[in-house]
Amino acid sequence: MPDDQAASTLRIVILSYIAQAISNLEFSSSSQAQDILKEIKPIFEAQFNDQNMDVTAYNRMRRLYTKAVADIGQRGSILPRVVTFAIDPEDSIPLPVLAQYIYQDGSMADDILLRNNQTIIHPLFVNTSLEVINNG
Repeated sequence: MPDDQAASTLRIVILSYIAQAISNLEFSSSSQAQDILKEIKPIFEAQFNDQNMDVTAYNRMRRLYTKAVADIGQRGSILPRVVTFAIDPEDSIPLPVLAQYIYQDGSMADDILLRNNQTIIHPLFVNTSLEVINNG
């Protein structure tokens, strides 16, 4: 088997494993599902342009791609979206207070902190825009 054909076969196998792994993912938001779609679409589409792939492999890859996109879209469509919540940089608001304001549940502060771990410097003095789950 020539090197190009072997590489093509390997890419097909890897894409099959990626599609299988994605089917086992549990998305926390529709935005996360959309982000996954943005990541996998170019990878699959690049493989569709592979000249070493025969018609049977192409058709199988097309079906796999269609099913993966439909699965992600269906599961993601029932989940809430992630939105940006702007905070005035002049303010310093404790994270539990923000959680109470946004969700009417101060215990959601942990979720906000996990989503924004890179931007929150200290949970008692939040003064930056945050990504939060849309509450309605």
